[in-house]
Amino acid sequence: MAAGMTVGLVTVFWVGVLAPETGSDAVGHRLVIPALMVRSGALEARPEILQSYSTLAGEMLTAGLFPLAGTQSLRALEFGLALVLMAAPVLGLGFSGRPGLALLTMLPFWASTVVWWQLFAGFVDLIQLWFAVGTVVALTRWMKSPGAWEWAALAGFLAGTASATKLNGTIVLLLVALWVGLYGWGVRFRRGRVTAEGGALFSQSASGL
Repeated sequence: MAAGMTVGLVTVFWVGVLAPETGSDAVGHRLVIPALMVRSGALEARPEILQSYSTLAGEMLTAGLFPLAGTQSLRALEFGLALVLMAAPVLGLGFSGRPGLALLTMLPFWASTVVWWQLFAGFVDLIQLWFAVGTVVALTRWMKSPGAWEWAALAGFLAGTASATKLNGTIVLLLVALWVGLYGWGVRFRRGRVTAEGGALFSQSASGL
C-alpha cells in the first residue's frame, strides 16, 4: 500500500514539475537570480532585486541546473530532493527498523496540499527541509559512531546551509547546539571527543553559512 501511494504522489509531483512556473516568488526572484548568475557567470548583488542581498543557497543550487532545465530548474531541484527524502526510510536512513512503516508514516506529510503548494509555487522551503533532515541524520550517525568526526562536520555543514537557504533556518543551528550540548553533558565530554567533534561541527556550520 505504501509503495502504491508513493508512486501516485511521485506522479503528481512530476506533472507539477512539467507545468509552467507561475509562483510569485519564483517569477520575482527565485528563478531570476539563478538566471542572472548563469548569464553573468558570477554571484552579484543587484540593487533592483532586494532578495539578492539575502540568503542564496537555494538559488545557487538552482543555478547549477539552469543550463539543463531552464525555468523548471527550481521545481526539478525540489522534485529530486523530495525523492531522496521519500526514499530515505527504504535506504535505511530513517529512524525505524521497518522501512515500510517509516515510509507509510511519512506519506501524510507528502500528501499535504501545503507541501504541494511549496513544491509548485517556487518556494525554497523544501530545499531547506532537505538540509534540516540531513542534519538530523548526520547527527544521529555521529552519536552512534564514536570518533566519527566526519559525521559531525557534515551535520554542521548541512545546518549552516539550511540557514543559508532562508534566514529562519538558523533555528536548525540552535537545535544542533542544544543537541550537542545535551549529548556532551550526557557523556561528560570524556577524552575531549565531543569537544573536538563539536568544533568540527560548528566550523563546518560557518562554511555552510
